Formats: sequence, structure tokens, C-alpha cells
Amino acid sequence: MSNALRPVTHASLALLVLACATGCHRPGPAVHIVAHRGTEGPQRYTVRFAEACYDRDAAGDLRFAARTTSQDPQDGRGRVEQYLWLRLTWVPIPGKTPDNPTAINCLIEYLIRTPAGQARYVGTGYAYPYRQRFGKAIRLSIERAELRLDQRRGEIPDLLGHARLTGTLIARPDPATCTDLRRQMQIEPLSPSD
Repeated sequence: MSNALRPVTHASLALLVLACATGCHRPGPAVHIVAHRGTEGPQRYTVRFAEACYDRDAAGDLRFAARTTSQDPQDGRGRVEQYLWLRLTWVPIPGKTPDNPTAINCLIEYLIRTPAGQARYVGTGYAYPYRQRFGKAIRLSIERAELRLDQRRGEIPDLLGHARLTGTLIARPDPATCTDLRRQMQIEPLSPSD
């Protein structure tokens, strides 16, 4: 099952959906999205990122970046990219940080890019990094995040509306890849033909 959004065709903008919805019960790290668009009931999606990395900025904050790319499952010609970026502004300390359901410790961006356009969602949330037992990888548990549409380019609809995001990432330390993924997440300008 694909883990990406299907690209938009000009004839069916409203039919753009995440391809791997809840019901894909494969083991391993995944991000779960509950989208609320207009009067529709909640739509549940699962996205598995093909790559995830982390680094630290000059202030010592942890930054995580993840990406997955796939082809359109309908015709195989359109490429769909999804990016996730998180910046932890503070890290909870086990046994010392009180459990507060309204706590916020990270800034989040989620970008969907299809041949028809791109949509960026931004928000805040609460996440907890766990060092893996062996090696330098970090398991990031995203307890909860709230996202809203920030910017769109091209002919792509608001795919998620107001969305909640939870899940896990296994990220490896790789500052160069994190910087590159962050650069790739910039909203591309419209081409002259758009």
C-alpha cells in the first residue's frame, strides 16, 4: 500500500486523499493524521516516512526532518512528496517534567507536494525523544500536534483542514540531510504557465 498522497488531476481536485489510510496495520514507526475538513466527518490517515534524521541548532534545540516520495498509484506518472519538520524547543525530563495535557514543546511543519501544487500545514505540539538503546538514533514520539493550512501554491485543495497528528519517527543523526530536507520544504514559486 502506498504511503503518500495521490496527485491531483485538474478534473478531480476534491478527490485527493492520502493513500495509506487507517487499516494499514504494518508494524513500525508511522505518523497518524486525523483531518477535519469542512462538514465532512474526520478522515484518518497513516504516513510512513522513508527517511528521517535529526540535528541540533546553535541553541541546542533538536530538529527532526522526514520525507517520503512515491508515484501516483493511479497512473504512475506523478510524483508525490510529503515532508515533516519538527523543532523541539525544550525536552521533557523523565520523572521530573509534570504530565500536562496542554504542554507544547515543538513547532511543526507538514508539506505535501504534488504535480498540481503544494500545501504547507503548520502548528505546535508535544513530542518526546527517546535515545535508542544501541547507536545514536532517536525515537521521537509525537504525543499530539495541531496543524492548520498555512500556505498553498497551484491547484491543490486544502487536504487536511484542521488536523491532529500523532505517531513516531526513528531518526538518525545527519545534519547535512536535515539541512537539505529543510531547504526542500520551501514553498516553490509558481511557474510562468501557472
